Amino acid sequence: MSKMVFVGMMMCALMGVGQDKEASKSYLLVNEQGKDAFLEEMASFMETNSILYLATAETNSPCVRPVRFSCIMDNKLAIVTSFKKEMSKQMTANSAVELCTTAADGKVYLRFSGTAAVCKDETVIAKFNEVHPKFKGMFGKDFALYLITPTKVGLWGGKEKKTKTFKTE
Repeated sequence: MSKMVFVGMMMCALMGVGQDKEASKSYLLVNEQGKDAFLEEMASFMETNSILYLATAETNSPCVRPVRFSCIMDNKLAIVTSFKKEMSKQMTANSAVELCTTAADGKVYLRFSGTAAVCKDETVIAKFNEVHPKFKGMFGKDFALYLITPTKVGLWGGKEKKTKTFKTE
């Protein structure tokens, strides 16, 4: 019987059940636009598999590092860092980025390609900090919120491939 309880607890942990109330914080709309159902599904996957690997470029050299998933805001992936970090400098110099994460079992992975831009909209920044106050505390006055406009997002592996290519403005 205790093995069944343990297996049940592990399944809940893998599916994100019983975690803190962050579920409602993974997809936020501040401006008057509708939710993108595909991105909402991707936000759920990233919430469950919250360590993302962000690829940027410095001159001609790729740079990859882990970042924590926070949310999708106004149909853009929100990434927080410090203006002092190389990651911030790299995204400012070359806005083309890609993120990747895998499911716990390694059978499904997500890729999120897009263009990063530092958010200067005080309303969006205030809403982000209201919902995710820990990031402002981590970076203080050097807090930088980047919003990544998707160009191509997809899940690979599992039963079927799901991808969406977004129109660029």
